[in-house]
Amino acid sequence: MADFDAATALVEGIAVAAATNPTRIWAALPVRPARLVAAAVAAATTVAAVVVLAVVATPLLDALDVSASTLRVGTGIVIAVVGLHDLVASPPRADPALAGWRAGLVPLAFPLLINPALGAATLTAGVDHGLAVAVMAAILGTGVLVVLAATTYATRRADRVLGALGRATGAALIVLGVALAVDGVFSL
Repeated sequence: MADFDAATALVEGIAVAAATNPTRIWAALPVRPARLVAAAVAAATTVAAVVVLAVVATPLLDALDVSASTLRVGTGIVIAVVGLHDLVASPPRADPALAGWRAGLVPLAFPLLINPALGAATLTAGVDHGLAVAVMAAILGTGVLVVLAATTYATRRADRVLGALGRATGAALIVLGVALAVDGVFSL
């Protein structure tokens, strides 16, 4: 049973981190000098949202009278759909956005980082494993965006490489979504 819990914690943690898909939204970062600050604001906002969702996950499911297995099935479907979008859609661009560091709020935090897949994955991880798994995974995912903002310059090669990584993350989200949905069905 402990192996199953560790495996589901790993899958749900990866789903939370992958749902941020920092390599896909890298192209939406504003130009320097606000680039790093905007990424940090977006990361902090996203982690704060994950904390809130993970804390209210169990009481919310109890209030809605939804089982963890049913939530896992729904989460899997949502993650797979967002993954399909990330796989086929072109990366977002920096415009339209708020100016300077405020771009960390719109469009980076909302709607790019804090998206339906992140919300669903956070609720599932929060119900199954508590706050720690969801928050550590969110810090990992958003941390990649901050590192990319600090170290990567906009070039055609960077656009191609990070765009390909964003599509690969979308494909991984599809696999994770199917795995979570199947796990939810078998645990019903």
